[in-house]
Amino acid sequence: MSAARAIATVSGHVPADRPPAFTPHAARGAVGLPLLAAFVAWERRAPAPMLPPAFFARREFSVASLACVLAYFGLFGSLFEIGQLLQTGRGATPVEAGLELLPIARRWCWWRRWPAPPRRGWARGR
Repeated sequence: MSAARAIATVSGHVPADRPPAFTPHAARGAVGLPLLAAFVAWERRAPAPMLPPAFFARREFSVASLACVLAYFGLFGSLFEIGQLLQTGRGATPVEAGLELLPIARRWCWWRRWPAPPRRGWARGR
């Protein structure tokens, strides 16, 4: 259900070459919100939910989750915008723009996977 909601919501935003009227893509995007509500209702009643909804009652957890979502939205949104700039402003094809973005994405993955431990200074003893 979660995957269906994500696919419906994202596929509703894909084509930008048509006027914002009722199109099949807009209909798929409109299906995303009811599927999200159904998923939340399902998880609240599940005996073993993926993430207990009681976590979101704590302010610290909710704020931290929102901060993470906004940070990832900004990071991946910047990749999207840079890709659009490479295509529209510099005349690259979608494949060329994707290949030019690979070093950025690779660096983000490298930072996350292999954090360097502190080797010297005040942080080493902690």
